[in-house]
Amino acid sequence: MIRPPESPYAGRPDTPLTETGRAQADQLSAIVSRRAFDLVLTTPLHCARETCERFCLVDATSLDDRLLERDCGVYVGRTTADIRVSPPEWSIWTCPVTDGESLRAIEARADPLLWTISTLGFERDHRVTRQLNEGCHLYPIESGT
Repeated sequence: MIRPPESPYAGRPDTPLTETGRAQADQLSAIVSRRAFDLVLTTPLHCARETCERFCLVDATSLDDRLLERDCGVYVGRTTADIRVSPPEWSIWTCPVTDGESLRAIEARADPLLWTISTLGFERDHRVTRQLNEGCHLYPIESGT
């Protein structure tokens, strides 16, 4: 799984990668392109598909709506620091998200996908995670067999 560093909650807008996102994808491309993947899943959103294109993984990629970002409702475009001005104890994981997606809804769409992946015998490869450039998180899941 490849994720950018903390940024404003994007939610579901279908936007292209930013210049920073393109630069980060290009930096990671050298690591990703040296690996063979049995399974590549991405959201159907433009920025995710563009990332796969930069990694030359388009032919191996399957789109899956269950990987969509959380619908952050009224918090789209705001950072945690901005939101915590009031109330200071706010957390995306413990506080309601007005006009957004509940944690139960996320669980209902993600659990079947996680169960399917778990039955395929994949495990996280910590060696590759340590090789990453600063600013992104890469969690490749590789076959343990």
